[in-house]
Amino acid sequence: MILTFVLGSSLWGRPSLGPVLGSSLSLRVRSTSVTDTHHVELARECFKTVTSFYNQSAIDVAAEEPSVCLTPTMLYSGRSQDGSHLLKSGGYLQQELPVRIAHLIKGFRSLPFIIGCNPTILHVHELYIRAFQKLTDFPPIKDQADEAQYCQLVRQLLDDHKDVVTLLAEGLRESRKHIQDENLYGNVPRVRINGHVAAGFPFIPMPLDYTLPELLKNVMRATMESHLDTPYNVPDVVITITNNDINLIIRISDRGGGIAHKDLDRVTDYHFSTAEASTQDP
Repeated sequence: MILTFVLGSSLWGRPSLGPVLGSSLSLRVRSTSVTDTHHVELARECFKTVTSFYNQSAIDVAAEEPSVCLTPTMLYSGRSQDGSHLLKSGGYLQQELPVRIAHLIKGFRSLPFIIGCNPTILHVHELYIRAFQKLTDFPPIKDQADEAQYCQLVRQLLDDHKDVVTLLAEGLRESRKHIQDENLYGNVPRVRINGHVAAGFPFIPMPLDYTLPELLKNVMRATMESHLDTPYNVPDVVITITNNDINLIIRISDRGGGIAHKDLDRVTDYHFSTAEASTQDP
């Protein structure tokens, strides 16, 4: 605690420590105490985050565990009069959330160095590490009071992470300036769009703006790698759009050879790609 004294002067040139000084000291001590407590909490949280960068054994262990998918039974188990369904759901989240966040952190650690060092990407990385620490530090849920506190923690984390997708896009745009284009094949498949091409539908732009280009990049790479013998005569990538009064479907068809059976269980893993396993040498 730091106390700052402000000494006034009397008519005789001596310090005057009257009642005003006493009230000022009281206010300053109280204000400084609150500020110090806040700084201590921030320092403790930063210490945990920094420490976890260098001591990630808990994250490594959690990242090796498989993620448990929600089943219809778990989703539609119904409500119980005694609130036991809340404890069951809370127990599932307490077990599953650290595992899924650890998988995300592992993906961040496998990013190229120049991307991982980007301040915006690093900020998101720190958010996930901080979330992992908070979730793993929470004691086991034993009653409804614990469940209510855990819900509050999850709400806080959701609020902290509400801009993650935007931040990732911003960080990747910033990193893009420092990464040169790679001319791998010298050609690209043509894209044909057919079906209900005039169909309109309401949608949230951000997921499609990210997902569709990634899918198209994957199918184009696979198509080129499957036709290295005829790189200037490759089949088209066909996008078919169909819709009715209820659904709209976008299908992307390619002649890229499909997915190897050994990779089927990993295709949904974060940051998994078969691109690095390619043996071709453009």
